[in-house]
Amino acid sequence: AGRFSSGKTLACADLMVMASQGGVSKEDLLFIDTDAGVRLYIMEDYYRDKFTVEECLLPEDLKKTLVRILKEEKKYKVMVIDTVENWQDLAIEETWADTSLSDIYKEKNTSFMWGRAKKAITKTLITLSAKKAEMLCLTHHARKEFVAKTWTGRWEAKYLEPFWNWADFIA
Repeated sequence: AGRFSSGKTLACADLMVMASQGGVSKEDLLFIDTDAGVRLYIMEDYYRDKFTVEECLLPEDLKKTLVRILKEEKKYKVMVIDTVENWQDLAIEETWADTSLSDIYKEKNTSFMWGRAKKAITKTLITLSAKKAEMLCLTHHARKEFVAKTWTGRWEAKYLEPFWNWADFIA
């Protein structure tokens, strides 16, 4: 996680190149780009044709891609989702848009609603990391950290708990 232009995409692209140089085929390296950040890098020879890129600039595109990946038999060596903000926002939006729940229920049970969104994210995370990728790399933007409505001078990731809880390594 990091601020805009802090090197999240570059770090993931470099990881993909290292895997490629280590003998992993382009087809086994998937970079899901949700903000067109990797476009600049894949124009350079060092990054070109080293890994597969899928642009998912709209949340609906990311959803279609994730649904397809979850259905297919393929398991990637490395999968990057840069960034997961669209995924997180989509899970929240779909949870709150659930027509099987009344507006009154949603208003009175906001903690349950957040729990439902987090459960949806967790379910997909478990499947991706257990069955679809040997290494799953996720990025997210950072925001200013506030304590008692005062900026601490530090930055924090905007991840919901499932991303933190599922991670083996956080930088």
